[in-house]
Amino acid sequence: MTGRGFIAPAGGALLVVLLWLPLKLTHLVVNTSDSLPHNAYAMVGGAWLAHRGAYVALVPPAAFQGVFGDGERLVFIKRLDGVAGDALTHRDGALCLPARCYRPARGTDGAVPALTPPQIIPEGKLAAFGDSPTSLDSRYAAIGLFDRSDILAAGWPIPFWHWTEVRAWLDRRQ
Repeated sequence: MTGRGFIAPAGGALLVVLLWLPLKLTHLVVNTSDSLPHNAYAMVGGAWLAHRGAYVALVPPAAFQGVFGDGERLVFIKRLDGVAGDALTHRDGALCLPARCYRPARGTDGAVPALTPPQIIPEGKLAAFGDSPTSLDSRYAAIGLFDRSDILAAGWPIPFWHWTEVRAWLDRRQ
């Protein structure tokens, strides 16, 4: 096969892969809580895009398996803020990283749930947070640190309707 005859099939195969790969790896994740400010996220499968500040889809912590239904399609969307080597400390009732502190929410009885203990985040672990004090995230000892292998996808916020608007639209169509 001449050089020219090989370029067309190779170019065609490359085009197919480039068109197929984003469809295979990307997911639309709708946020149904107030823990983060955006309604939806475009996510790329795997942890390869995960970095400090990235939005990540995580396997729900063991403490919450089954709490929100069957959990088959439930993921936790959080901002990755603590990585291996970062110091977690307690300051004025909050869990703190060097650049930011996360205040806990009070329970209905006024009690504050236990915070994740102060520590240096070990290799293979990470701390992920929502913006709201009511976010179920690494600030609370019941959740603690996530394993890096718990990252299902990483991505970025996208403009999207609030889930209640989508639900109302779907209900009208039935």
